[in-house]
Amino acid sequence: VMMAATNVKLAAAQAAFVRVMMMVCPLVLISCSVAFGVVVPVITAVAATFVTTQVGVAVIVSKNILVGVVTQVSDRTSQAELVISSQVKVNAEVSSSGVRGIVQGEHGLGLLFDLVSQDEVLNIGDMVVTSGLGGQFPKNLLIGEVSEIISGGPELFQKANIKPATNLRHNKLVFIIKK
Repeated sequence: VMMAATNVKLAAAQAAFVRVMMMVCPLVLISCSVAFGVVVPVITAVAATFVTTQVGVAVIVSKNILVGVVTQVSDRTSQAELVISSQVKVNAEVSSSGVRGIVQGEHGLGLLFDLVSQDEVLNIGDMVVTSGLGGQFPKNLLIGEVSEIISGGPELFQKANIKPATNLRHNKLVFIIKK
């Protein structure tokens, strides 16, 4: 009986915290478990009944780090694909120089910064953030850091491998940005 009362109090406190978070900032706190498929890595997030979201919104962790995008919504759960999925494409830019391109997942193995003009200068260590172009993701969500530059001589565009800003396999709490 004592344990049940404690669990009820804890649940009420968590629900109150989520309500406060919804009033203070445009984020909804949810808990999640991460399951990695062979091709498409996904997050399944469980939320309280009063939490509403929609397909296509950004999923982040603390410090405004982009980890995925919501792909399915039901009454009490949302499913999101991680940014390392080949199905996710993000308009991005280097935070210090404004160099723009597209970040996309490489079949759950990593991130590629693609469609960057050969005229632009990329450096290892450059921080890559969302550009806000297209309206799907807000500007300045951190994606990761340039770890390797791939530029071929006659090719029109250069590419870079991006090291994600967080370990995507160990996140326990995520935020869904409400539109």
